[in-house]
Amino acid sequence: MMDVVSLSGGRPLNGAVRVPGDKSISHRALIFNSLSSGTGRIRGLLQSEDVEATAQCLAQLGVMIGPEGVCGTNGVFIAPTAPLYCGNSGTSARLFMGLLAGQAFQVTFDGDASLQRRPMGRVSDPLRALGARFHGQARQLPLVLEGGRLVNTTLRSEVASAQVKTAILLAGLQGEGRLVFTEPRLSRDHSERMLEAMDVKLERVIHEDGSHTIILEGPQCLRAVDVDVPGDISSAAFFMVAGYFAVMMLEKRPPVPWLRGRLTRLGVPFLTGLVLLAPLQIALIDLNGAMTGTT
Repeated sequence: MMDVVSLSGGRPLNGAVRVPGDKSISHRALIFNSLSSGTGRIRGLLQSEDVEATAQCLAQLGVMIGPEGVCGTNGVFIAPTAPLYCGNSGTSARLFMGLLAGQAFQVTFDGDASLQRRPMGRVSDPLRALGARFHGQARQLPLVLEGGRLVNTTLRSEVASAQVKTAILLAGLQGEGRLVFTEPRLSRDHSERMLEAMDVKLERVIHEDGSHTIILEGPQCLRAVDVDVPGDISSAAFFMVAGYFAVMMLEKRPPVPWLRGRLTRLGVPFLTGLVLLAPLQIALIDLNGAMTGTT
């Protein structure tokens, strides 16, 4: 016999909600401030397994993260006594490869079974061109990096990937000379914006063919900054739907014929797309980003 669940209406919705922070910016706020001089406070940091993996790896490198914020190391980390386990976070693995390419110690990167199947060559290959040394092909985890002196050069990526770009920028900030990095099109520019806020001097050029070039001189020091991580719009969908049908809206705006007509013609398609199609699109984007390193 089928169970019957009865739901009764609750109190009208009234208030403000702060949705979870953006994952990509949370990773960068932790890692960039760890490389800086000073202490950077982070508000709205996403509480997730991926971001926690980044925080735990930084702790292994001697970075202090507490209520006062992230204490920068001024670019000098300690050698970890165990492999850096990145869990299922491709962002953590790829960004740490760039972060540690210029450090004078050996480090092993590892992750769960899913992360071990993802490509790492698109990061390890350009890092090799800067002088980083990897054991073996370094195409997948686990892999071993021998950090050391880096010399910046001109690089062109075959993919527009924010992870690849960020890894190369982190290495270039520790390298000597001019780094010229070009991607086939502009990928998400969280890293460039945050680095510029941290007093990093870089030049950004959009070419006629749509490709994007970043030029910087290394080495450079970063200034710690406070970061207010913006909320992730995908996490706000549930509250947007709830607010859309809030009883208080009808109390403030009595339903009139023109509003009912627009609700039917505009609201229903919007909510159908938001509830049914948007989560599917977001899932596909996240899956593609995890496989290609575009987050």
